[in-house]
Amino acid sequence: MAAISWDRQFRCSQWNKAAEKIFGYSRDEALGRHALGLIVPSTIEEEIGDTFQSLLDQKGGTRKVNENITKDGRTIICGWYNTPITDETGEAVGVASLAEDITEQKRAQDEITFKSTLLTTQQEASGDGILSVDADGNVISISQRFIDLWDIPPEVVESNSDERLLESVLDKLVDPALFIERVRELYKHKHETSVDDVKLKDGRTFERHSAPMLGADDRYYGRVWMYRDITSRKQSEDLIWNQANFDPRTKLANRQMLRDRLEQEIRNAHRTGSRVALLYLDLDRFKDVNDTLGPSLGDMLLKEAAARPSASVREADTVARLGGDEFTIVMGG
Repeated sequence: MAAISWDRQFRCSQWNKAAEKIFGYSRDEALGRHALGLIVPSTIEEEIGDTFQSLLDQKGGTRKVNENITKDGRTIICGWYNTPITDETGEAVGVASLAEDITEQKRAQDEITFKSTLLTTQQEASGDGILSVDADGNVISISQRFIDLWDIPPEVVESNSDERLLESVLDKLVDPALFIERVRELYKHKHETSVDDVKLKDGRTFERHSAPMLGADDRYYGRVWMYRDITSRKQSEDLIWNQANFDPRTKLANRQMLRDRLEQEIRNAHRTGSRVALLYLDLDRFKDVNDTLGPSLGDMLLKEAAARPSASVREADTVARLGGDEFTIVMGG
């Protein structure tokens, strides 16, 4: 710890070995030198001058962290404790300072702060709800998006408890048992990553990503959970799939779905030695109905014709509309 004294003119009057090591000046080089030309950079001269004057005015000791300049021109960061020196009459005759080079410590702290700020910014800028939990089940961080997605109460957020977070979301899930089972499984298998879908009672679907937080030495520090609302995407995918596989008018399987189901039943018949039945239905004089009663009643007839065989076959059988007034039924053995 550098021990330095200054007279009322802010000239150095004491300079120990530690000061020599930190700032590079020998005792003889430092004694009598003004602080502003010795170790104080020009950018903070006014600030340091005001601090020195307040010490002389005996307004109490000060603790400060500021930049300093070494003899070889390097900029370092020092932590200072300063207090006035008084004579027997109580008048301030100078200032005593203790200084420590905290450059590496400050840089490490700044790097941690930067990384923490970067992580927080990335989390909040992300469209995902992100939750980080340490190895003991304590919440490290929780993004606002996560809170909003799950509608987490403030008291649960403030608890920093992963268990309370889990409890607060279970009643929102279609299958809470499956949800909690997967969570427990991932906490048990610490190195496993996972991606799956979570269905909510309100009709939303979340995509859940989970990955372990591992150090360079493979040490487990906890787990990150990321949730993304993919409801719109799922609805679009379902719509596209339905349009590709079902007849929009009757909601029966279309030619594409019929082909897939027929191939599936034929493969199953070859494997098990069973049989496949293929039935063909055609509505007589359907064109006459369309022409005389109009397309609206023709559509009603088609829907009724589709509903009757659908209600008469097994759930595993397939009723398809080939087009127009033609229907096909595939029945496995």
